[in-house]
Amino acid sequence: MFIKIATLRERLHAVILNKGEQGYVTEGLDKELDSLPDSYDRLIEFAEGLASLAMRSDWNYVEPNDIDDIWAEAAPNRPPGQISEIDFDDSARRVEAAFLGSICGCILGKPLEARFTGHEIREALQKIGEWPLNQYVSKRIETVLPRVHRSFPETAREYIRYVAPDDDINYTIMGMLVLERFGPNFTHANMKELWLHHLPISTTFGPERTLLLQSGAESFDSQHRDYFADKGGVGLSGVLVP
Repeated sequence: MFIKIATLRERLHAVILNKGEQGYVTEGLDKELDSLPDSYDRLIEFAEGLASLAMRSDWNYVEPNDIDDIWAEAAPNRPPGQISEIDFDDSARRVEAAFLGSICGCILGKPLEARFTGHEIREALQKIGEWPLNQYVSKRIETVLPRVHRSFPETAREYIRYVAPDDDINYTIMGMLVLERFGPNFTHANMKELWLHHLPISTTFGPERTLLLQSGAESFDSQHRDYFADKGGVGLSGVLVP
């Protein structure tokens, strides 16, 4: 079954937005996309072009992907070795607290993950007498908002019985699993294997979902492959080898 043309256009508009936020030249691309006919071939051709966009001349950030390029950009006077002794008991407590804090924060915000502004959220909480917010979001907020997140029956305060699934939590756990199974020298292939075994397609979004759908096929945009490292590896590597 082919993805609907309208869905492809929506995804490509999202790619253009992301490319713009990453410093690429995207002026005029939205209009160009809207002007294309309803043709899979034309949309694929357009998508391929998004992989080779130029960077803006005023983009001040250097964000290399290869480890050698990263080292080249690192401060030359940065201490290359261990800078202090590690208290593993203290570190374990800190990691546990950070993980539990991230879960609490995720469940706190999840009911309102429906494209609201901060002003709209504050106004809604004021209407139900819960501003400033000092607890999980009450189910009563549904009466003063036009929409809520689909997880609302699991994440509103009165309904919470467990930690509802969330992609951010999933990727943290995947980081733990890849270390337990493959150690700190894990590869993209290792991460891919874990994704295919542990992440249902409905728990992923954007390029992650594309990668699972392809199940190993090459992507039009090689940068999509970096998401295996980005979501489950790069952040983890930064913790292991700061």
